[in-house]
Amino acid sequence: MHRRYVCGVVFLLALAAAVAQVSVDTGDPFYMTAQAWEIQGLTSPLPQLRPYPVRVIERIINEVIAAGTDEEGNVIPRYASEVEKARDEYERIFSRPFHVSVSAGGTARIASDLTNDDTTLRKQVQGEVAAEGDVVLPFTPLVTAGYHLGIWGTTTEYANVAQRYVNQPQDSVFDAASIGPMDGYLNVNCNVAFGTERYYATGGIHRTGYGPFLNDGLALNDTAYHAANLTLNVSRPRWDFVTLYETIGASNNLGEDLTDSKFLSFHAIRLNITPKFSLSYYENLTMGPHSSVLYMLPAPYMAIQNLGGAGANLQMGLLFEYKPVQTLKLAADVFVDDFDVEAIAKLNFDSKLRLAGQLGAVYAPIGSPLSYMSFNYQIVLPYVYAHWDYEQSADGVINGKTWNYQNYTNNGICMGASIPPDSDKVSFFARFAPRKRLTIDVSANFVRHQNVAESYSDDDKVGYMLAEPGRYRTDGSAFTHQNFTGGEHVDAAWNHLSFMSGGHTMLVCQFALAGEYTFPHVAKGRLAVRLGYAFEYIHNDGVQNDIYRGNRDAYYNDDGQLNVNREKILADAQAAYDEWVRQLTDRVNHFITLSLKYTY
Repeated sequence: MHRRYVCGVVFLLALAAAVAQVSVDTGDPFYMTAQAWEIQGLTSPLPQLRPYPVRVIERIINEVIAAGTDEEGNVIPRYASEVEKARDEYERIFSRPFHVSVSAGGTARIASDLTNDDTTLRKQVQGEVAAEGDVVLPFTPLVTAGYHLGIWGTTTEYANVAQRYVNQPQDSVFDAASIGPMDGYLNVNCNVAFGTERYYATGGIHRTGYGPFLNDGLALNDTAYHAANLTLNVSRPRWDFVTLYETIGASNNLGEDLTDSKFLSFHAIRLNITPKFSLSYYENLTMGPHSSVLYMLPAPYMAIQNLGGAGANLQMGLLFEYKPVQTLKLAADVFVDDFDVEAIAKLNFDSKLRLAGQLGAVYAPIGSPLSYMSFNYQIVLPYVYAHWDYEQSADGVINGKTWNYQNYTNNGICMGASIPPDSDKVSFFARFAPRKRLTIDVSANFVRHQNVAESYSDDDKVGYMLAEPGRYRTDGSAFTHQNFTGGEHVDAAWNHLSFMSGGHTMLVCQFALAGEYTFPHVAKGRLAVRLGYAFEYIHNDGVQNDIYRGNRDAYYNDDGQLNVNREKILADAQAAYDEWVRQLTDRVNHFITLSLKYTY
C-alpha cells in the first residue's frame, strides 16, 4: 500500500489507538477480569504467560459460568454478577470472528516547570482503523488464531504527552508515512495456536506478560514492546510449565538505533503446592547476534549456557503466591540478576548485589462495585537489567556504537520493570464498576530514583572523563556500563551495593482517574467513550540525565600521552557534576485524555 494513501486514510478518518483483540493483547480488560475470577476461586489456575490462546479464553469463561450455576443450570445468587460478566465477555469476544474498529481521541498535556516558572501546552491527536478478531479455524478445532491489523496515526511522539515511566501503548514506532500534521504507521499483532486449553504451542508477534501484577512485572512486563515469539505450554492440576523464545530488537550501547539478531529465552515451572499456595521458578536469558535452539529445552539455562562458554546474559527468579482467603492473593517476586556469593556469605551487603523485588496484594471482591484492586511495592537495585557488550571484532573494547545484545531491553525498552535501576515504587490501582458497562479506574504511583553515577569514586570519575565522547552512558539507566574498555570494573558496580547512595533523589508522584462507558447497540456495534485526567509532580527532574561525558582529546596529546594531572581531571569531573545539579528542575504535569472507539 502506498504511504501517502495509508496516511490519507488515517488523516481523513481522524482515527485513534484501538485496543487489539484478546488473544494478542495483554492490555485487554479480559486479563484483569480473568485474574479476579481466579482469585475468587471460580477458575482453575491461569496460564503463566499472557496473552492466552482462544481455547484458553473460552475455557476460563465456561469455568466461571459452570462455577456460578447449580446442577440444574440456575445461577447461584452469590455469583450472579460474575456469571453475567462471563456471558458478556463471551459475547464481546466470540460474537463475530471478524471486527472492524475505528477510534478517535487525543491528549493534552499542561507542563509547568516550577524551577524556571515556565508553562507549556502539548497536544496529541491520534487514531487507528483496524480489523481484528479471535477465531477457531474451520479445518480443525485444535487451531485458533487472533489478529489485530491496524493503521495508526498520530500528530506527535508519545513521549511528548506521556507520564513518566509509562510505556507507549502502540507497537509501531518506525517507518512513518506522513501527510500534513499526521504520521501513519502499521500497528500489527497476531498469533496462531495449536492444541487444547491445557497443552498448546503458539507462534506470532505480540507483547508478553508474566506475574500476578498486571502491567508491572519484573521479568516480562505486559506493557513492554512486542516481539516475534514461540511458546510451549503444559498445564497440569499440580504443576505447569511454559517456555518462550523471542526475536527482539537490539539497540546500541547508548540506547540508540535498532538492529536485529537479539534473542530472549524464558521458561518457568509452577508448583501448585496447595490450593492456596504456589511456588514458581523462572529463568530468562538474552543473547545475540547468535542464538541457540538449546534454550527451548526444558533444562536449566545455567547448565545449557556452560556448553557454549556462558556468553549470554542470564537472570532467574522465584515467585510466591498465596491466597489466605477467597478474593485475596498475596505475592512476592524476587528477580536475581547477579551477586557476589562470597561477600553475601560473609554478610557483607555493601557488595555487588543486583536484585529486583516485588511484594504486594491483589483483591477481587464478589458482587461489589469494587471489582479489582492491586497494591504493590517494587524495588530495582543499581545495574539490574544493565549489561555491557563488547565490539565483536575486538574483544575487550566497549564502544557506544556497539550493538548491545546483552542488556534486558527490546527496542531500547526494558522488558521488565518500567522504572530504571536504583529505584523503588509504590503502586495502587482500583477498578470500580458501579453500573453495567461503566468502569472507573483510580491509580496512584510514588517513585524514587537516583542516578548511580552520582556515587562514583574518584577512580571511576577519572575513567569516565578520560573516555572518548559517546563511549559510555552515565545516566543510571539499563545502558549504564559496569565495565570500562579492557575489562576494568567500575567500582560502584562490582564492589558496592550503591542503592540510593547519591545526594539527589528524583521523586515522581502520580495520580490518575479515568472513566469508560460502553454503549452496546450503536449501529449494530459497540461505542466506548473514555475520559481521563492525570496529575504528575516530579521533584529533581533531570536526575536521569548523563553526569559525566568523556573528553579524551582534552587530556591526551597527539602521541597518546596524558598531558594533565589527576587533579585537573577531577576538577573537570566536579564541574560536570555541578552542571548536572544545576539542570535539575521541579515539574507539574496535567494530562487530559478523551477517546472514542467504535467496534462493529
